[in-house]
Amino acid sequence: MQLKGSIYIRIFAVGLFTFLFFVSCEQTNLPPVAQFKISAYLADTIAILEFDASACSDPEDDQLALFIRWDFQGDGTWDTEYATQKVAAYRYRQHGLFHPVLEVKDQDDATDTLSLEIRITDIMKVSQLTDDRDGKTYKITLIEDTWWMSENLDYGKWILAPQGQENNGIVEKYYYNNDSAQKEFKGGLYTWKEVSGFSKENLPRGICPEGWQLPDGVALAKLFNKGYLVSPQEHLFGPGGFWNLDLPNKGGTYGWYHNYEFSIGDSHWWTGEYYGEYSNNKPYVILYYGPMHLIYYNPDGEVPYYYQAALPVRCIKKVQ
Repeated sequence: MQLKGSIYIRIFAVGLFTFLFFVSCEQTNLPPVAQFKISAYLADTIAILEFDASACSDPEDDQLALFIRWDFQGDGTWDTEYATQKVAAYRYRQHGLFHPVLEVKDQDDATDTLSLEIRITDIMKVSQLTDDRDGKTYKITLIEDTWWMSENLDYGKWILAPQGQENNGIVEKYYYNNDSAQKEFKGGLYTWKEVSGFSKENLPRGICPEGWQLPDGVALAKLFNKGYLVSPQEHLFGPGGFWNLDLPNKGGTYGWYHNYEFSIGDSHWWTGEYYGEYSNNKPYVILYYGPMHLIYYNPDGEVPYYYQAALPVRCIKKVQ
Protein backbone atom coordinates (compact mmCIF):
# COMPACT_ATOMS: atom_id res chain seq x y z
CA MET A 1 0.00 0.00 0.00
CA GLN A 2 2.88 2.36 0.74
CA LEU A 3 4.35 1.74 -2.70
CA LYS A 4 1.01 2.41 -4.39
CA GLY A 5 0.55 5.61 -2.38
CA SER A 6 4.04 6.70 -3.27
CA ILE A 7 3.25 6.27 -6.98
CA TYR A 8 0.12 8.41 -6.60
CA ILE A 9 2.13 11.07 -4.84
CA ARG A 10 4.70 11.10 -7.64
CA ILE A 11 1.99 11.32 -10.32
CA PHE A 12 0.38 14.18 -8.42
CA ALA A 13 3.72 15.96 -8.06
CA VAL A 14 4.49 15.63 -11.77
CA GLY A 15 1.05 16.96 -12.65
CA LEU A 16 1.39 19.85 -10.23
CA PHE A 17 4.84 20.70 -11.59
CA THR A 18 3.51 20.66 -15.16
CA PHE A 19 0.60 22.90 -14.17
CA LEU A 20 2.82 25.33 -12.33
CA PHE A 21 5.28 25.34 -15.28
CA PHE A 22 2.64 26.43 -17.75
CA VAL A 23 1.14 28.92 -15.31
CA SER A 24 4.56 30.41 -14.64
CA CYS A 25 5.24 30.67 -18.39
CA GLU A 26 2.03 32.61 -18.86
CA GLN A 27 2.90 34.92 -16.00
CA THR A 28 6.39 35.69 -17.34
CA ASN A 29 5.34 36.73 -20.84
CA LEU A 30 7.69 39.50 -21.89
CA PRO A 31 6.24 42.60 -23.61
CA PRO A 32 7.08 43.52 -27.20
CA VAL A 33 9.55 46.26 -28.12
CA ALA A 34 8.25 49.28 -30.09
CA GLN A 35 10.52 50.61 -32.84
CA PHE A 36 9.76 52.85 -35.80
CA LYS A 37 11.32 55.37 -38.15
CA ILE A 38 9.94 58.23 -40.26
CA SER A 39 10.95 58.94 -43.84
CA ALA A 40 11.81 62.55 -42.83
CA TYR A 41 12.05 64.30 -39.48
CA LEU A 42 11.87 67.77 -41.01
CA ALA A 43 9.20 68.19 -43.67
CA ASP A 44 6.55 70.60 -44.92
CA THR A 45 2.75 70.48 -44.99
CA ILE A 46 2.66 69.03 -48.49
CA ALA A 47 4.91 66.04 -47.79
CA ILE A 48 3.41 62.56 -47.38
CA LEU A 49 5.52 60.81 -44.77
CA GLU A 50 6.08 57.09 -44.31
CA PHE A 51 5.97 55.66 -40.80
CA ASP A 52 7.70 52.27 -40.67
CA ALA A 53 7.31 50.02 -37.61
CA SER A 54 8.69 46.86 -39.22
CA ALA A 55 11.51 46.78 -36.67
CA CYS A 56 9.12 46.03 -33.78
CA SER A 57 9.93 42.74 -32.04
CA ASP A 58 8.73 40.36 -29.35
CA PRO A 59 10.55 37.58 -27.41
CA GLU A 60 7.72 35.06 -27.89
CA ASP A 61 5.65 36.13 -30.91
CA ASP A 62 6.58 36.42 -34.53
CA GLN A 63 6.88 39.99 -35.79
CA LEU A 64 4.06 39.41 -38.27
CA ALA A 65 1.72 38.55 -35.39
CA LEU A 66 2.22 41.84 -33.58
CA PHE A 67 -0.51 44.51 -33.66
CA ILE A 68 0.28 48.22 -33.91
CA ARG A 69 -1.60 51.52 -33.90
CA TRP A 70 -0.60 55.14 -34.45
CA ASP A 71 -1.20 58.50 -32.81
CA PHE A 72 0.37 60.72 -35.48
CA GLN A 73 -0.45 64.00 -33.75
CA GLY A 74 0.80 62.85 -30.37
CA ASP A 75 -2.35 64.29 -28.76
CA GLY A 76 -3.50 61.15 -26.93
CA THR A 77 -6.07 60.16 -29.56
CA TRP A 78 -5.28 57.10 -31.67
CA ASP A 79 -5.56 57.82 -35.38
CA THR A 80 -5.64 54.15 -36.44
CA GLU A 81 -7.06 50.88 -35.11
CA TYR A 82 -4.86 47.92 -34.18
CA ALA A 83 -3.57 46.14 -37.30
CA THR A 84 -0.68 43.90 -38.29
CA GLN A 85 0.32 46.23 -41.16
CA LYS A 86 3.56 47.86 -40.02
CA VAL A 87 3.86 50.71 -42.54
CA ALA A 88 1.57 53.76 -42.70
CA ALA A 89 1.48 57.07 -44.58
CA TYR A 90 0.44 60.40 -43.09
CA ARG A 91 0.43 64.06 -44.09
CA TYR A 92 0.53 66.88 -41.55
CA ARG A 93 -1.64 69.81 -42.67
CA GLN A 94 -0.42 72.25 -40.02
CA HIS A 95 3.12 73.32 -39.23
CA GLY A 96 4.60 72.83 -35.79
CA LEU A 97 6.51 70.39 -33.60
CA PHE A 98 4.84 66.96 -33.25
CA HIS A 99 5.57 63.82 -31.23
CA PRO A 100 3.90 60.87 -33.01
CA VAL A 101 3.37 57.75 -30.89
CA LEU A 102 3.48 54.07 -31.86
CA GLU A 103 1.93 51.36 -29.69
CA VAL A 104 2.69 47.70 -30.31
CA LYS A 105 0.72 44.79 -28.76
CA ASP A 106 1.58 41.06 -28.69
CA GLN A 107 -0.72 38.02 -28.66
CA ASP A 108 -1.02 38.20 -24.87
CA ASP A 109 -2.06 41.89 -24.91
CA ALA A 110 1.27 43.11 -23.54
CA THR A 111 2.15 46.53 -25.00
CA ASP A 112 4.99 48.95 -25.51
CA THR A 113 5.03 52.52 -26.88
CA LEU A 114 7.58 54.80 -28.51
CA SER A 115 7.42 58.49 -29.42
CA LEU A 116 9.68 60.43 -31.80
CA GLU A 117 9.92 64.14 -32.67
CA ILE A 118 9.18 65.66 -36.06
CA ARG A 119 9.06 69.31 -37.20
CA ILE A 120 6.63 70.38 -39.90
CA THR A 121 7.10 73.72 -41.69
CA ASP A 122 5.06 75.62 -44.25
CA ILE A 123 5.12 74.49 -47.87
CA MET A 124 8.56 74.93 -49.40
CA LYS A 125 9.03 75.91 -53.02
CA VAL A 126 12.27 76.04 -54.96
CA SER A 127 12.66 77.99 -58.18
CA GLN A 128 15.14 80.07 -60.18
CA LEU A 129 15.79 83.77 -60.63
CA THR A 130 17.27 85.23 -63.81
CA ASP A 131 18.90 88.65 -63.46
CA ASP A 132 17.92 90.55 -66.60
CA ARG A 133 20.94 92.83 -66.24
CA ASP A 134 23.48 90.13 -67.10
CA GLY A 135 21.48 86.92 -67.65
CA LYS A 136 22.90 85.11 -64.61
CA THR A 137 20.62 82.69 -62.79
CA TYR A 138 20.30 81.96 -59.08
CA LYS A 139 18.51 79.33 -57.03
CA ILE A 140 15.72 80.78 -54.87
CA THR A 141 13.56 79.36 -52.09
CA LEU A 142 10.11 80.46 -50.91
CA ILE A 143 9.95 80.56 -47.11
CA GLU A 144 6.47 81.52 -45.95
CA ASP A 145 5.73 84.76 -47.86
CA THR A 146 9.27 85.65 -48.98
CA TRP A 147 11.53 84.41 -51.76
CA TRP A 148 15.18 84.18 -50.68
CA MET A 149 18.18 83.87 -52.94
CA SER A 150 19.91 80.56 -52.17
CA GLU A 151 23.14 81.78 -53.75
CA ASN A 152 25.19 84.93 -53.36
CA LEU A 153 24.65 87.78 -55.80
CA ASP A 154 27.32 87.96 -58.52
CA TYR A 155 26.50 91.16 -60.37
CA GLY A 156 28.82 93.97 -61.41
CA LYS A 157 32.31 94.65 -62.71
CA TRP A 158 35.11 92.67 -61.12
CA ILE A 159 37.95 94.78 -59.77
CA LEU A 160 41.06 93.67 -57.90
CA ALA A 161 41.49 94.55 -54.25
CA PRO A 162 42.78 96.80 -52.78
CA GLN A 163 41.40 99.04 -55.54
CA GLY A 164 38.41 100.84 -54.02
CA GLN A 165 34.80 100.49 -55.09
CA GLU A 166 33.98 104.01 -56.25
CA ASN A 167 30.81 106.05 -56.70
CA ASN A 168 31.11 106.01 -60.50
CA GLY A 169 27.71 104.71 -61.60
CA ILE A 170 29.12 101.18 -62.11
CA VAL A 171 28.44 98.36 -59.64
CA GLU A 172 31.86 96.96 -58.71
CA LYS A 173 32.67 93.75 -56.87
CA TYR A 174 35.60 91.84 -55.46
CA TYR A 175 36.06 88.09 -55.60
CA TYR A 176 37.35 86.16 -52.64
CA ASN A 177 41.15 86.06 -52.73
CA ASN A 178 41.03 88.10 -55.97
CA ASP A 179 40.20 84.86 -57.79
CA SER A 180 37.29 84.79 -60.26
CA ALA A 181 37.42 80.97 -60.30
CA GLN A 182 37.21 80.59 -56.53
CA LYS A 183 35.19 77.50 -55.68
CA GLU A 184 34.40 77.75 -51.98
CA PHE A 185 32.99 81.29 -51.88
CA LYS A 186 30.66 82.03 -54.78
CA GLY A 187 29.46 85.47 -55.72
CA GLY A 188 30.76 89.00 -55.37
CA LEU A 189 31.92 90.90 -52.29
CA TYR A 190 30.60 94.47 -51.92
CA THR A 191 31.19 97.34 -49.51
CA TRP A 192 28.13 98.81 -47.80
CA LYS A 193 28.36 102.00 -49.83
CA GLU A 194 28.46 99.99 -53.06
CA VAL A 195 25.51 97.83 -51.94
CA SER A 196 23.43 100.90 -51.11
CA GLY A 197 24.40 102.70 -54.30
CA PHE A 198 26.12 105.40 -52.20
CA SER A 199 22.71 106.81 -51.21
CA LYS A 200 19.95 106.01 -48.75
CA GLU A 201 17.49 106.73 -51.57
CA ASN A 202 18.54 103.53 -53.33
CA LEU A 203 17.32 101.36 -50.44
CA PRO A 204 15.80 98.86 -49.99
CA ARG A 205 16.63 97.62 -53.52
CA GLY A 206 20.31 98.55 -53.48
CA ILE A 207 22.14 96.50 -56.11
CA CYS A 208 19.53 93.72 -56.22
CA PRO A 209 17.76 92.73 -59.48
CA GLU A 210 14.57 94.53 -60.52
CA GLY A 211 11.72 93.61 -58.15
CA TRP A 212 14.11 92.35 -55.46
CA GLN A 213 15.57 94.05 -52.38
CA LEU A 214 18.03 93.65 -49.54
CA PRO A 215 16.65 91.68 -46.56
CA ASP A 216 14.77 93.88 -44.08
CA GLY A 217 13.92 93.44 -40.42
CA VAL A 218 10.47 91.94 -41.03
CA ALA A 219 11.75 89.18 -43.32
CA LEU A 220 14.71 88.49 -41.05
CA ALA A 221 12.53 88.28 -37.94
CA LYS A 222 10.29 85.70 -39.61
CA LEU A 223 13.30 83.67 -40.67
CA PHE A 224 14.90 83.81 -37.21
CA ASN A 225 11.68 83.00 -35.37
CA LYS A 226 10.88 80.00 -37.57
CA GLY A 227 14.35 78.57 -37.10
CA TYR A 228 14.85 79.52 -33.46
CA LEU A 229 13.86 76.19 -31.89
CA VAL A 230 15.58 73.97 -34.44
CA SER A 231 18.86 72.51 -33.20
CA PRO A 232 21.23 72.36 -34.86
CA GLN A 233 20.16 75.13 -37.23
CA GLU A 234 22.19 73.53 -40.00
CA HIS A 235 19.12 71.33 -40.56
CA LEU A 236 17.43 74.45 -41.91
CA PHE A 237 20.15 76.84 -43.05
CA GLY A 238 23.13 74.60 -43.76
CA PRO A 239 24.36 72.90 -46.95
CA GLY A 240 21.63 70.51 -48.05
CA GLY A 241 19.40 71.93 -45.31
CA PHE A 242 15.65 71.88 -45.56
CA TRP A 243 15.37 75.55 -46.55
CA ASN A 244 17.96 75.26 -49.33
CA LEU A 245 19.69 78.48 -48.20
CA ASP A 246 23.17 76.95 -47.95
CA LEU A 247 24.45 79.64 -45.59
CA PRO A 248 27.63 78.36 -43.88
CA ASN A 249 30.99 78.78 -45.59
CA LYS A 250 29.55 80.94 -48.34
CA GLY A 251 30.36 84.31 -46.83
CA GLY A 252 34.03 84.99 -47.39
CA THR A 253 34.86 88.63 -46.65
CA TYR A 254 37.46 91.19 -47.71
CA GLY A 255 39.03 93.86 -45.56
CA TRP A 256 37.60 92.40 -42.36
CA TYR A 257 40.86 93.30 -40.62
CA HIS A 258 42.76 96.58 -40.80
CA ASN A 259 45.58 95.08 -42.89
CA TYR A 260 43.23 94.60 -45.87
CA GLU A 261 43.12 90.89 -46.48
CA PHE A 262 40.52 88.27 -47.27
CA SER A 263 39.07 86.29 -44.38
CA ILE A 264 37.46 82.87 -43.93
CA GLY A 265 35.75 83.74 -40.67
CA ASP A 266 32.09 83.43 -39.81
CA SER A 267 29.68 83.97 -42.69
CA HIS A 268 28.19 87.45 -43.13
CA TRP A 269 25.69 89.08 -45.50
CA TRP A 270 24.50 92.67 -45.91
CA THR A 271 20.93 93.67 -45.05
CA GLY A 272 18.92 96.76 -45.97
CA GLU A 273 18.49 97.76 -42.35
CA TYR A 274 20.82 100.13 -40.54
CA TYR A 275 21.38 101.32 -37.00
CA GLY A 276 20.84 105.04 -36.34
CA GLU A 277 21.21 107.62 -39.07
CA TYR A 278 22.33 106.53 -42.51
CA SER A 279 25.17 109.06 -42.40
CA ASN A 280 26.75 107.06 -39.57
CA ASN A 281 27.07 104.03 -41.87
CA LYS A 282 26.03 101.37 -39.37
CA PRO A 283 24.12 98.79 -41.42
CA TYR A 284 22.93 95.55 -39.93
CA VAL A 285 24.60 92.31 -41.02
CA ILE A 286 23.37 88.72 -41.00
CA LEU A 287 25.95 86.73 -39.05
CA TYR A 288 25.93 82.94 -39.30
CA TYR A 289 28.30 80.63 -37.46
CA GLY A 290 25.88 77.78 -36.69
CA PRO A 291 23.03 79.75 -35.16
CA MET A 292 21.96 82.88 -37.00
CA HIS A 293 22.34 86.38 -35.51
CA LEU A 294 21.73 89.96 -36.55
CA ILE A 295 24.42 92.47 -35.61
CA TYR A 296 25.18 96.03 -36.69
CA TYR A 297 28.45 96.73 -38.39
CA ASN A 298 30.39 99.93 -38.88
CA PRO A 299 32.22 99.98 -42.23
CA ASP A 300 33.97 103.26 -41.35
CA GLY A 301 35.97 101.67 -38.57
CA GLU A 302 34.50 103.43 -35.52
CA VAL A 303 34.22 100.05 -33.81
CA PRO A 304 37.64 98.42 -33.23
CA TYR A 305 38.55 95.47 -35.50
CA TYR A 306 35.75 96.36 -37.95
CA TYR A 307 37.21 98.12 -40.97
CA GLN A 308 35.86 98.66 -44.50
CA ALA A 309 34.43 95.17 -45.02
CA ALA A 310 33.21 93.84 -48.32
CA LEU A 311 30.52 91.19 -47.82
CA PRO A 312 28.26 88.98 -49.96
CA VAL A 313 24.62 89.82 -50.74
CA ARG A 314 21.45 87.69 -50.71
CA CYS A 315 18.36 89.45 -52.08
CA ILE A 316 14.70 88.78 -51.23
CA LYS A 317 11.33 89.26 -52.90
CA LYS A 318 8.13 89.42 -50.89
CA VAL A 319 5.04 87.69 -52.24
CA GLN A 320 2.21 90.16 -52.72
